[in-house]
Amino acid sequence: MNFLQFAFNNVKRHARKYAAYFFSSAFAVMIFFLYVSFSLHPKILPSTVNDLVSGGMALGASSIVFFSFIFILYSTAVFVQARSQQFGILTILGMTKRQLRFMLFLEFSIIGVGSILTGTVTGLVFLKLFLIIASLAVGGSSMTFYFPIEALKTTAITYGILFIFISPLSYLFIGRQPLMELLTVRRRKLRFRNSSYIFATIALCCLIWSYVQAFRKDIGTFLIALMVIHIGLYGLFRHVLPIIMRWMKKIRSLFWRKTNLLKLSETELRIRENGLMFYLLTILWTITCLCVVVLVSIRFLMDVTPNKEPFQLYYVSNLNNPKQDTHIQYIEQSLKQTGVTYNKQRIPLLRFTTTPENYVDYFMRYQDYVRLGELYKSPIKPLHEGEALWLSRGKDNMAKNRTSIQIPNHSSSLQLLKPPDTKKNWMPELKGKNGSVLVITDSLYKELAANIAGESMTFFGYQFTNSNNALTLFALVEKGLGQEGVQDRYQYSLAAYYEYLFQQMPYIVIFIGLFITAVFFTAGASFVYFKIYSDLNKDLVQFRALYNIGVSIPELYQIVRTRVVLMMGLPSLFAILNSAGLLLFIKQQDDTMFKWLPFIVSFALFILIQTCFSLILRKRYWAHIENSLK
Repeated sequence: MNFLQFAFNNVKRHARKYAAYFFSSAFAVMIFFLYVSFSLHPKILPSTVNDLVSGGMALGASSIVFFSFIFILYSTAVFVQARSQQFGILTILGMTKRQLRFMLFLEFSIIGVGSILTGTVTGLVFLKLFLIIASLAVGGSSMTFYFPIEALKTTAITYGILFIFISPLSYLFIGRQPLMELLTVRRRKLRFRNSSYIFATIALCCLIWSYVQAFRKDIGTFLIALMVIHIGLYGLFRHVLPIIMRWMKKIRSLFWRKTNLLKLSETELRIRENGLMFYLLTILWTITCLCVVVLVSIRFLMDVTPNKEPFQLYYVSNLNNPKQDTHIQYIEQSLKQTGVTYNKQRIPLLRFTTTPENYVDYFMRYQDYVRLGELYKSPIKPLHEGEALWLSRGKDNMAKNRTSIQIPNHSSSLQLLKPPDTKKNWMPELKGKNGSVLVITDSLYKELAANIAGESMTFFGYQFTNSNNALTLFALVEKGLGQEGVQDRYQYSLAAYYEYLFQQMPYIVIFIGLFITAVFFTAGASFVYFKIYSDLNKDLVQFRALYNIGVSIPELYQIVRTRVVLMMGLPSLFAILNSAGLLLFIKQQDDTMFKWLPFIVSFALFILIQTCFSLILRKRYWAHIENSLK
């Protein structure tokens, strides 16, 4: 048997302990591979939606790689420490430090290569399904399956470097420990440093101060609280909770009641032994809980209908624009090409900079207003001399409070009237400072136009009866007319495209966030799974001893339930508290963003997921213990 076979046998014989670590790593590799495969798909053309999705996936892939680094590094440390006794035995048998390090390098390389192969092969299997779901999220045409060679290279290189870089770090966790310390690791691990009342007080103050900041509006202080709370959380698990357990054990009526002696002692031992793991789990599951909140909130947002613009596409041309007819012809050809049916409106406008606030306002004739009223089937409001009727309020909130305006080179001011239908704009908000559209009498419009006052313009508005191809239409119009906005002699806007973005964005965020949430949850669950199963052999001896001295099966089951609830429930509780604190801070910033129902549903869903995993873990763990007692 050569050294490679020896390392492979070590991995195979510890398969149960390595299982969660292996599958979590493979799952992260698979998600990373799928994200990269989508981003490099040959049908991904440059567009705003595709750029958003690709950018979101790049951010998600980067976060997965960063998290994988932390997860693999922590797991490596736990694995090495759990096997210290075996390393001591191998040292007695004559293995040198160099050989021991090479063995660890081979073992973690085997697991790393296996994770990369499993993740990429699984990713290839699910790639077609992933591309179909991605196409639905983006709203574009269906993406065909392709063999992603570049994605395979990127995944293999990224995670290959990650595993190769972390494997040598495992040597640091062995360090220069004497042989006797390696052999007596289990006895040594039970000797903990005493909890400090000073550090416990500091941790509680950090926690309380951080949570109080959630009820204030100071963003700078809240960002500081996001860093300070880490000190509080670590101190909570390292100092505060062990002190509380010690106080509870001093209450004789509680400590000596039924099996509380075993439960309280076991709980204190687990908290003192796993303080760092509880802290990391709290951070992981806080992120997971926030991801669930975002996904559920967006799902509720999908039921909200955006404000419909009066024209899904408009084009405004200056009087001296030589390309007007060419552009209008190109727009209508593009509409025909994409199969969009529409109603067209042509309205002459005059643009002025009105006083006293120097806002840019557009004026239209009363007869065009009547024509729009017939189109919208809305009541028509009469207009008299010296009055102007608002059809769109503009972008500036202060401008919406105006009651009168003064047109340059015109003797009298105009009183502003509200339209009969105040729930929607009859005209879009055009470009410029404010950009509101006002109706004036035909005689005043004719007078202003004859005096060449203001700037004469022509508005072309298109109301779509169907807009299923808004993405393709926007690409065509932008290609022919240039970037959307104000050009030298014309301006245009495709509102249908932004309505489409509003409808598709929730799907995009859910599509990207769902997989990232799954990665974080799986990693947290892997920590708990590994910790429980790494101590399984020791626990089996402990439970057999308790059973032999007279502890009943139901009482042993209560101890198991307490242990699993502690491992899962304690980090989950503080994850929910941290998430609630962040959401309350959002409520302080903007109360309109805070809706109770999606947050309650999110927390309920998070608790349900954690409960289901706890029940599965407890059932499997108890099955091992029950079999050992027979």
